[in-house]
This record gives sequence, structure tokens and C-alpha cells, in this order.
Amino acid sequence: FVRLTSTAAHMSDFLIGSPEILSNRLGYTFKDIEILERALTHTSWCNESAEDDRDNERLEFLGDAVLELSVSDMLFHQLPDVDEGPLTQRRALLVNTGRLAEIARGIELGEFLRLGVGEEKSGGRNRASNLANALEAVVGAVYLDGGFLEAKRVVAGLLKEALEQLASTPLKDARSRLQEWAQSNTRSVPRYTVEDINAPNEEPHFQARVRAGQIHGQGVGRTKKEAIHNAAAVALAIIEGSGDKS
Repeated sequence: FVRLTSTAAHMSDFLIGSPEILSNRLGYTFKDIEILERALTHTSWCNESAEDDRDNERLEFLGDAVLELSVSDMLFHQLPDVDEGPLTQRRALLVNTGRLAEIARGIELGEFLRLGVGEEKSGGRNRASNLANALEAVVGAVYLDGGFLEAKRVVAGLLKEALEQLASTPLKDARSRLQEWAQSNTRSVPRYTVEDINAPNEEPHFQARVRAGQIHGQGVGRTKKEAIHNAAAVALAIIEGSGDKS
């Protein structure tokens, strides 16, 4: 970064580009440049700095919540006839680590990160988890700097294409998506087991377990089909939360 104001005088250690470049990509200009600096500071930088111990993890925590609320609000209003289950599925597809890293790469966020020497040498500038975490931290920084409406506007701009694609594309059911992921990533198919867990004086229901590689999921349902679907959905949530993509 280059100096913009007296409050940003210490920012000469930033890597490439200027705040204007990143602001243009985000569609937002920060009033407080220091909060943007913190959003882009990986913990490895702080571990190697005697003066700077402000990494982006707290902003990442905040940004994760702001991002999820923003996406939930947009999906709720854009898809008024879609039920809770499909809305949840769409949201998971939009805010998982893989998708966020892809968006971060699209705005070349990695070139602005402050990384420690070891993290830099090991490819940390393009690591999906670093990029996704930094994007969440930036969203958190926008929220603190400009409020929720500005943060939501930035999120909408970043996710515009993905939102349009999901809104117009029918979603595959969880079992089909899990099978595609397993075939691509484990070269095998998910293995399901189902057992009847009826209890006296209770409505009959079933419990299903699924294993796809090292991923396990468990679900219950009134029918075997419902239990299997719910087990697959749990496995997918684990996969999407870890950053793997189907």
C-alpha cells in the first residue's frame, strides 16, 4: 500500500497495489485504512513481528457472521417461494471456504495479504483457507467501518454472479451431490447403512449413517429415504465447512 493519510504512514510494508485498487474491486472506500490493514494481516505476520500483534482473526469471526446474515437476507428476498431447506443449501454453497477463496482470487485479494516468511514460502498467498479467512475479515472490516448496509452491498457485489447462477439453477439433492464429491475426491461411492430405531408408542423412524472417504454423516427420518438424505446433507456440511468442493 502507499500512504493515503497520516494514519496510514506505517503501511509502507504492504506488498502490491494501493488502497484505491482494492477499494475499486470491493466497491467500498475505507474511512479507517488501519482496519483494512488489520483485515489483511495473517497471524504468521504477527508471529514474526515484534511490534504488530493485530492479526485478522477477530475480524474474520465478525465477518463470517456478517457474511452469513447478508447472504441469508439476499436469498430470503430473492427467492420468496423457496423453502428453508433449499435456502440453507444455497447459502452453504455460497459461503463455504472453497467458494470464498474463489471469489477472493477473482479480486486478487492474495496480493494484499501480509504473511510471515514461512507462510509466504509455503504458498500461503494462494491457500484457500487464507484467502477465505481474509475475505471474511475484509467483510467484517467493512461492517465496522461503514455499517451493515455497506457490508451487505459489498457482499452482494462480490457474490452477484454466484447468486444469479444459484437462483436460476435447480439444486441437486444431497445424496447426488455427495456421490459426485466422493467419486471426484475419493474415487469411490458413499456407503450407507440404515437401521430402524422404532421405539414403543413412537412414530416409526430410521437412522442412516454414511461414509464417504474420511467423511462421516448421520441423519434420522420418518422414512429410509429421508434418513439417507439427511445423513448425506450432514456429510456435505462437513465437507463444505472444511473447504472441499464438490
